[in-house]
Amino acid sequence: MLATRRGVVAASPYGPPQRAAADTERKESAALDTPATYLNWNFILISIPNLLMILGMIALFVVALLAPFPGHDDPVEPEHADGA
Repeated sequence: MLATRRGVVAASPYGPPQRAAADTERKESAALDTPATYLNWNFILISIPNLLMILGMIALFVVALLAPFPGHDDPVEPEHADGA
């Protein structure tokens, strides 16, 4: 095995050296380690992912208000047989 600045490289007689699994896992999780982008409007400071979640929940709420209930047709009142 060879040691480099980036991690341990496994020597292989059948091809180019392969990175160790720990180095690969660190690269995959690097996106979660970076800080989010923030929007700042005077006294409001919110991250972009949180803003998208809030807007998505508001959109879902509006759709739930506007969507008709299943089986909730306009009832037709029966005509009275006595003529009243």
